[in-house]
Amino acid sequence: MQALVVPAPSDRSLEQLEWQERPMPELGADEVLIKTQAVGAKVTDFAPGQRVCGHANLAKDGTFAEYTCLPAAALAKIPTTLSFETAAASLCAGLTAYQALLRKANLNAVHTVLIHAGAGGVGSMAIQLAKAAGKTVYTTVSQRKQAFVAPLHPDAQIDYRNEDVTAKIQALTQQRGVDLVVNTIGNPEADLPRLAYNGQLVCVLETPQTFPKNQVVSVSKLDLGGAHRSGNPAQVADLDQMAAALLALIEAGKVDPLISEVLKRDQLVDGLQQLQADQVAGKLVVTFD
Repeated sequence: MQALVVPAPSDRSLEQLEWQERPMPELGADEVLIKTQAVGAKVTDFAPGQRVCGHANLAKDGTFAEYTCLPAAALAKIPTTLSFETAAASLCAGLTAYQALLRKANLNAVHTVLIHAGAGGVGSMAIQLAKAAGKTVYTTVSQRKQAFVAPLHPDAQIDYRNEDVTAKIQALTQQRGVDLVVNTIGNPEADLPRLAYNGQLVCVLETPQTFPKNQVVSVSKLDLGGAHRSGNPAQVADLDQMAAALLALIEAGKVDPLISEVLKRDQLVDGLQQLQADQVAGKLVVTFD
């Protein structure tokens, strides 16, 4: 099979990626071979020909290949009304946003949410999920991408390049701070003064190393792919449950994965370069047909 690979351990640039012939993945007893319609010996929930999607184990070879194997427990069936492209665009950014808001955060006492990078994959999905949950949503977005984010109806967009984010949040919340911050950009210490009393900070990257005295907050960290390495079958199965719930929201028209462009396989590196240069709003999808 053909796969996009890093040819040598010393290679560091996207330009060095190559399409090469690779052996077919070995199918485990509890895995599904994606695209070839083959099913492992112990798998009973899926049959050949069914359309599925799921979050892969990031410690193994990725899915920039014609075939891949994933544990059946982590897979969700794609609703008949959704395309492969829509399902692909929903993962893994959508699952990251879903886990941040509906697994890590306690939304019962949350009224206001700050979501960073609202034009990005995780941020755009998180805005929609938070709005669907009835929350007041603020987001950081560069001025040139604010038109893209506007249809998601955030309650305020903050131009982080030209505005003081902390001052703006304090003004929007009558100096109380927000109840929840979803941080997808790093530098989590900067979000601490933006949090309300008993506020929550969910970090996709690193968590804060220091905390101001007398500040009462809770901090959570995400690692979706880590579920595969946790040794806990319930965590792997939760990837399936979150994916199924997210796809149901998309099918119902409550969430849109916001596909900005569908590329062909030979354009994959070009797409990665666009992402690296921060030229993408929403999602890029690559088709392998």
